Amino acid sequence: METRCGTLPPGPRGGILWLGLDPAPQGEPIFLWEVEADRNQVYLLGSIHLLKAEDYPLPAPMETAFQAAETLVFEVNPASLTSVSSQFTLMGYAQPEAGESLKASLSPDTYALAQQRAQELSLPMAIFDPLEPWFFALTLTPLKLLSLGFEAQYGIIYIAISKLNPPKKGCNPSKP
Repeated sequence: METRCGTLPPGPRGGILWLGLDPAPQGEPIFLWEVEADRNQVYLLGSIHLLKAEDYPLPAPMETAFQAAETLVFEVNPASLTSVSSQFTLMGYAQPEAGESLKASLSPDTYALAQQRAQELSLPMAIFDPLEPWFFALTLTPLKLLSLGFEAQYGIIYIAISKLNPPKKGCNPSKP
């Protein structure tokens, strides 16, 4: 199985596309879709970054998709997500426009709830005030999940990378 980032492979091959989608509509139990055409079959799987050991094995349709896929496609190179450059880029996007703040962006009730959630995780709210609300949520959500016993090593992307044969880490974003 080869690994690519960001684009579907050309030609009559199957692949798995990781998009970080929400679960399927109508409360379906898994977030995997299969798209078929005359010469191609694509599995579309929403990514969950943190899971628990008891979430395994994965549902049979997911395992089948992994086995059938010739190419694993990521939206971004997973190895680049922890790079210093990526972190600086993310922090740049998290800066609100001049004069805006987290507190000014939220209603008083929502801000009070945000303060409560930050305090539960021993995080000072002052570090989030000069940032966009989405960054606050992006930071607190995984920290809360980690406090509940979820782990990155059981996340879908980590497991997907470990299923590559031969094992490869990350992906090559320069490939089409």
